[in-house]
Amino acid sequence: MVIGILIALQLNNWNVKQKSESLKIELLTNLKSELQNDLMRLDITDQFLEDRKRYSSQLLEYFEEIPKKIDSVQVILAIERCGYAHTFNPSMPTYNEMKGSGNLNLIQSNSLTRALANYETFIYNSLSIEERYANTMTDFSNTAMKYMDPQFGFIDIKDTIAQEYQGLNFDLKAMAVDDELVTLTKIVLNRTIVEKRYKEDLIKPRIINAIELIDIELNDSIK
Repeated sequence: MVIGILIALQLNNWNVKQKSESLKIELLTNLKSELQNDLMRLDITDQFLEDRKRYSSQLLEYFEEIPKKIDSVQVILAIERCGYAHTFNPSMPTYNEMKGSGNLNLIQSNSLTRALANYETFIYNSLSIEERYANTMTDFSNTAMKYMDPQFGFIDIKDTIAQEYQGLNFDLKAMAVDDELVTLTKIVLNRTIVEKRYKEDLIKPRIINAIELIDIELNDSIK
């Protein structure tokens, strides 16, 4: 009788352990997929920031020396990009679920647990930077609008249909002598560089590191 009870307890413990392992594998697989999506979204954000960096530099060159022949579409695209703030805001649903349910304890690797917490912290810091910098983009846009065709404010400018905006008017000469606008353009450029470096140097490596640690944990669980 005693032996039967012990065997039953051992089977029950084994079943519980198997269920925990299966749950951990499922959660880590989902988490890895979400982090890979974050990585793709970050690359999209990085490309946008690269465009904003390029366009703000281009505008400053125009302000310094107005070209004899102006590509109106490029100028309008530059103004539109400089006044637009793009956000990178991962939701991390699986990680939040694991924290809320206590399933974070299923992770055996302390390095992975720390990496996920660290990544979450840097996401919050990134959002804080974006929120602070968004006001600069808004100020730039509002200031530039004074020199733009009124129709500019009602048009969604995209590279693929840029030729539709060939006829929009703007006063580049007046912009070039507006000290406030020139200063705002320089600030847009500077803050774009800072934001881009933060995402490239601090966030992206943490996503990659977390994915690598998840792979190690998954491999250990499957063995």
